[in-house]
Amino acid sequence: MTDETNPLLSDAFRIPFHLIRAEHVEPGIREVLRQGEARLEAIAASQEPPSWSNVMEPLDRMTQWVGERITPASHLVSVAETPELREAYNAVLPEISSFWTRLSIHQGIWSRIKAYAASGEARDLDPLRARHLEKTVRAFKRSGADLPEEDRKRLESLKVELSQLEQRFSENVLDATSAWELLVEDGSRLEGIPEGPRSRYRKAARDKGLEGWLLTLDFPAVEPVLKYARDRGLRREVFTAHTTRCREGEHDLCGRNNAGRGRRDHKGCVRPPHLHRSYHARGAPGPVSYTHLTLPTKRIV
Repeated sequence: MTDETNPLLSDAFRIPFHLIRAEHVEPGIREVLRQGEARLEAIAASQEPPSWSNVMEPLDRMTQWVGERITPASHLVSVAETPELREAYNAVLPEISSFWTRLSIHQGIWSRIKAYAASGEARDLDPLRARHLEKTVRAFKRSGADLPEEDRKRLESLKVELSQLEQRFSENVLDATSAWELLVEDGSRLEGIPEGPRSRYRKAARDKGLEGWLLTLDFPAVEPVLKYARDRGLRREVFTAHTTRCREGEHDLCGRNNAGRGRRDHKGCVRPPHLHRSYHARGAPGPVSYTHLTLPTKRIV
C-alpha cells in the first residue's frame, strides 16, 4: 500500500482531505499502526547505549508520523461525517486506542527511557530537551508503565472501552445537533439579528422547500440568535435546545434510573462507574486531585 493508493499514507505537506474516502480509513490506519508498531519495536530492541538520537528522537518522530496520518480521518469524522465514514472509523478505533495505550506502557521503550534519563548525557541536556525528557518520564509513569503486567493489560482494555464510549458520546451529540430544527415564519422574531445570518437562515429554509427562516443548532446559526435576537422567547428556545442536547429521546446519553421517576444517571453517562472502579481498584497510578495533577507541569518564570 502506497500514498498513491491511499491518501492517508501521503507524505504531502497539504493533507489531501478531498481524496480521503471511507474505504481508505480501515486499510490506511491499519497500515499506519503496523508501521508505527514496527518502528516502536526497533527503538525498544536497540542494543546501543541509550542516547537522545536513538531513544527520544526516533520516538518523537514515530509518534508524530502516526499522529499526522490518523488525525485526518478523526477530523473528517468530526466535521464531514457520513454513515460509511463513521462505520469505518469505529471499526479501527479500538486498534488506535490500543496502540497509544501500549506505547505509553511499553516495557522495552520504558526501559530505554529510564536508562537514558539516568545517563550522563541526559544530565547535560540543554533546558529545552531536559524539560521534554522530564515530561516524557512523567507521562510514562502516569500512564501505568510501572504497573504489573496483568494490570497493564487490564488498563489497556479499559482505555479501549473508554475511547469507544467517548466516540459514541460525540456521535450522539452530533446526531442530536443535526436532528433539531426550528422554522421561524414570523420575521419579526428575528429582529436584531444581522442581515448575514438572516440570509443564511432564509437559504436553509429554501434548500428544504420551506418558507421562512430555518434555525439549526450548528453554532454559526446559534450564536447570532443568542447575541442579537431581541425576542427573549426565541433566545430561550434556542439556548435550551443547544444546552440540553442528548438529554432525552433517541440521542439520550444518560439513560434513566428508577423507572417511572424520570431520574437520569448523568455520572454514569459521562464516566461509567465500572470503568472508574476497575481502574482505581487495581492501583492505577495518578494524582489524587486535579491540583496534584497540574501543579508539576506549571513553572513560575
